[in-house]
Amino acid sequence: MADTAVPALKLDSPPDPKSELKIDAQLREPRFWVATEYVHTWQNATTATPDLVDQVTVTPNSSTVTPMYNQKRVVFGDGNAVRLTLGGWIDRDEKFGAELSGFYTPRQTETDSITGTPNGPILTAPFGASALNGVTAGKSQIGGPIGSTGVQGYASFTSTTESYGGEGNLLAHLLTYHHGPDFSVDASGLGGFRYFGVADQFQESIGRENVPPALGNNFSGTDSYQTQSNFYGADFGGRVRVGYEGLFAELTPKLGLGVTDESVDVSGTSSASSGGTPLPALNPGGFLAIGNKLGDRSTDKFAVLPQLTLKVGYDLTKQVEVFVGYDVLYLSQVARASGQVSNQVGASTSPFAAFGGIPGGADNSPPPAISSTSFLQQGVSAGLSAKF
Repeated sequence: MADTAVPALKLDSPPDPKSELKIDAQLREPRFWVATEYVHTWQNATTATPDLVDQVTVTPNSSTVTPMYNQKRVVFGDGNAVRLTLGGWIDRDEKFGAELSGFYTPRQTETDSITGTPNGPILTAPFGASALNGVTAGKSQIGGPIGSTGVQGYASFTSTTESYGGEGNLLAHLLTYHHGPDFSVDASGLGGFRYFGVADQFQESIGRENVPPALGNNFSGTDSYQTQSNFYGADFGGRVRVGYEGLFAELTPKLGLGVTDESVDVSGTSSASSGGTPLPALNPGGFLAIGNKLGDRSTDKFAVLPQLTLKVGYDLTKQVEVFVGYDVLYLSQVARASGQVSNQVGASTSPFAAFGGIPGGADNSPPPAISSTSFLQQGVSAGLSAKF
């Protein structure tokens, strides 16, 4: 009898762990993201300056003073900022996450100048009286005729500003809603720490020279006012994202509550001569930055920092999206450099005592308080986000 072949039993091969991991990676949503943005910014005008330059028109019976640089609010041109964001979901179910973000707006500069000539209009740099010691108001002539001679001079003003900030937030996914395969709504809450900084500088240079120089008092002085405002606080907010067939819109309102640390640094330099002979400086300082106005001072103030960000974009792939956006940020307390300038210098001591045409007097006034205002910055952005 012929042997009957017994068919071999087929056993299922064990599952391949690598294949399971590959399938899981294909089904899993991206957990991490990185975004970079270019932001075109603009901000509100700075605090107004006091009266720093006047034009005086003299008639036989009277004189008329026309302010040339008074209540000046510096309007900086549009700025260019960059913003970087890193984030990710901490757990596998993507319920809790964390996000870090920072931005930097490079320094912007605005300049202005006024020039006086011996035969031109009479230009003066005024300095006011102090109620503490009753010193009367005065002025330094920087242009126009004086008797048979004349004065040539200048007043130049330079303002700079820059801003920067960063934040770290924890995320909590609150809800997801789907209507069909193409429409979705996602909402998350966020909370964490917020930092925002604004650095300003205002510099004024005043110079006068008699023509010819040997016939009178010649002077040049530079005043520098630097401010730094740093906000530190808690950050609260939310994020809602609506998607449809690859298009999306995302709204992120946030509110920061904390303090702004405001600091001011005032310094001045000057030189003078009389009848062509240089004079030694008896005290430090410039033209208006003299006496008790010089030095550092700081204060802390409660502040709020709300921000609203809107983005619209398109998912190029599941991992890559492009977007444009609008952003507005407001800080309730900030020190601007131009707001620290004061022409009330009768209670300060000039670097050159008994020198005609520049401030002088007894040094008996307290240091001025820091002047605060608000800060508003807006921007339009374009960016790229990658998920993985």
